Amino acid sequence: MIIYGAGAAGIETLALLFKEIKIRDICFFDNNLSKKSIEMGKYGFPVIHTEEDLLAFIRHTDDNRYLVTVGHSRLREKMVKKISKLPVKPYTYISKHAWVLNEEAIDHGSVIHPNTFTSFQSSIGKFVSLHVNTTVGHKVKIGDYINIGPGCNIIGPCIIESHCFIGAGSIIYPGVKIGKQAIISAGSIIKNDIPDYYSV
Repeated sequence: MIIYGAGAAGIETLALLFKEIKIRDICFFDNNLSKKSIEMGKYGFPVIHTEEDLLAFIRHTDDNRYLVTVGHSRLREKMVKKISKLPVKPYTYISKHAWVLNEEAIDHGSVIHPNTFTSFQSSIGKFVSLHVNTTVGHKVKIGDYINIGPGCNIIGPCIIESHCFIGAGSIIYPGVKIGKQAIISAGSIIKNDIPDYYSV
């Protein structure tokens, strides 16, 4: 498996894969040349910096799935478009400690952390990160390339358009529409619609 991005989110995702699924054949792909490997207990996971080395890893692994853990949504989308040209396939990680009432409504490449809850008739787009202790209520529609921080409470029905960032501990009230690429600061309480590209 390949994890694109060797920052904090990537290392956190590695820990989840390592402990929950016992995956060991993992490498990171990152342009930070100072990172050579990521240590997890007695195991070391290589950080690859060139596409040539990445293709070599793909040729020698039985697991050509990938996750993108880059926080910035536009950069994440750009990486996905580049990666899609390689012989790899996106992986959707749903923690075994998450309560997901409808797994079919979660699109590919998303990461659903432990202690999250997604209700019936809600949908989650592709390459979304839903962090620990977050609740997604009924009839919530979450777009693509969204990062939802820990401890958020999204009360349905509501719509969150693509490329949004929802900061930790935020509460989104029913009937709200959050426009594309909006930024919601940590601890916000959102009771009214938020326009596209707006920050609160």
